Amino acid sequence: MAAVTIRRDLAELEELGLLVSTHGGARRVERRGTPKPFRVRQAEDPEAKAAIARTASELIGDDDAVILTTARRRKPLRSGWLAGPLRRCV
Repeated sequence: MAAVTIRRDLAELEELGLLVSTHGGARRVERRGTPKPFRVRQAEDPEAKAAIARTASELIGDDDAVILTTARRRKPLRSGWLAGPLRRCV
C-alpha cells in the first residue's frame, strides 16, 4: 500500500471525526458517552478503586449479607480489600 493512500485514508477518517492525526500516525477519537472497554476501565485509577472497596467493606457488618453477581465485582474481595473475614454461602 502506498504512503499516499494511507495519508488520504487517514485524512478521510479524520474528516469523519473517527480519528486524530498525530506525528507519524493517528489515534482514535473517544466519543462522549461511549463506554470504554472493561480492560481499559479496570486498569484506570486502581488506588481510588481500592479506597472505595475498603470504605464499602467497613460498612458491612458481621451479620450482613452481600450478593455479588459477576466475577468483575468479586475481584476486590480476592485482592484482600475487605477489612474482615469473608464467609461464603452458596
